[in-house]
Amino acid sequence: MNDLSLISPSFDKQIVNSYTLSVKLRFDGLSFCVFDVVTNTFVALGNTDFEEPDMNFARQEEFMACNELFSYNYKRTLVSIDSQAFTMMPSSLFDEQKARGVLEFLGAKPAPDDRIVGDTVSIADDTIVYYLPQFLYYFLQSQFANLRLMHCVEPVVEAMLTKRLATDRKNTVNIVVENTRMYILVAEGNRLKLSNFYDTADVSDMVYAVMNTLDQLNINNDDTSVTVSGNIDERSELFRLLSRFAHNVRMASLPLYFQYGFQVPDEQRFVNLFLMSLCE
Repeated sequence: MNDLSLISPSFDKQIVNSYTLSVKLRFDGLSFCVFDVVTNTFVALGNTDFEEPDMNFARQEEFMACNELFSYNYKRTLVSIDSQAFTMMPSSLFDEQKARGVLEFLGAKPAPDDRIVGDTVSIADDTIVYYLPQFLYYFLQSQFANLRLMHCVEPVVEAMLTKRLATDRKNTVNIVVENTRMYILVAEGNRLKLSNFYDTADVSDMVYAVMNTLDQLNINNDDTSVTVSGNIDERSELFRLLSRFAHNVRMASLPLYFQYGFQVPDEQRFVNLFLMSLCE
């Protein structure tokens, strides 16, 4: 996707303290939106892609520091962050002093000065543990009032467990595609069973990861709804192959009460960005 900047005529700098800013930081760029909580309307949407990934988020920080839209005093600012590694654990077992050791045990390699973050998902009574560069953490804290950090899977987890991504099937599988990285989240009813990511070489690897996950969890294909979002659409090879091997595959949809102050291109790519506005 090319860089994108859309601002509704209804965007009013005088009432930004009633708006929510959501920012999705990716290794290969960032996307952001502004949500008017009074009218349930998105009044701004932006995206920028980098030709080369920046795994340390330096270019993402520079972009935010130079863009006027990030300088306003919003009611809330939500920032989701991709991470080279993360894990989830029951909140009762989370110990901030031991979190780095847990990530390292799982094979992660945070730098000595990286910030370890524990993000509580209250509806699941779980904590997502991940890390980000220390300079980015302090920049975000100083740049935004009323800031909430979250891992990039949290909006999907909350949407699954609150039935915002409703399904009539026993099991729910949500797949988020971010270029060659794919997140797979599995829930049974309102209980999260798995949250993992896969760095894949091609579409075949992605399909194998999904079907192997279903097999390992002994999930009945016929009683499972598979919802996909991100860099994918119904015309893509990935969607076609998933529909062939997994049953009940569909694209993610957003709440009907969402409104937009502009024409949204490629809505599927921004589903998880828009869902951030609903996170508590």
